[in-house]
Amino acid sequence: MYKYFFIILILFLTACSEKEVDAPSTTVEEDAQLRQMNVSDKTISKQEAVQLVREHLNLIENDQTKIEFDHMQDANYVIHVYETITDSSNSTHSTTLGWYLVNQHTHKIENLQ
Repeated sequence: MYKYFFIILILFLTACSEKEVDAPSTTVEEDAQLRQMNVSDKTISKQEAVQLVREHLNLIENDQTKIEFDHMQDANYVIHVYETITDSSNSTHSTTLGWYLVNQHTHKIENLQ
C-alpha cells in the first residue's frame, strides 16, 4: 500500500514542479549587445564582421549606405561605413560615416573615430 502511495506522490510532485517558462524576447539591439559581451571561441569572417557593424548601427541594406571590409589590423577587421551621393549634376562622391574595428575572436566592435 505504501509503495503505491509513494509512487503516486512522486508522480504528483514531479508533475507539479514542471513549469514551462518562456524566455523573454530581446530586440535586435539587445542581441547585438549580448553578442559583444560574450567572448566566443568562434573566429568570425569578414562578412560576419560587416553584418555585426550593420546590426550595431541599426542599418538596413540600401543603395546609398555601404559597409565594407577594408583591411586587417592585428586580430581586428577594419570596417568602413560610407554613403555614395549623387548630386544634381549627376556626379558621385562618397562620404565616410565611420570606421570600426571588429575583433575576430571576441566580436567586440570599437569606433575608430
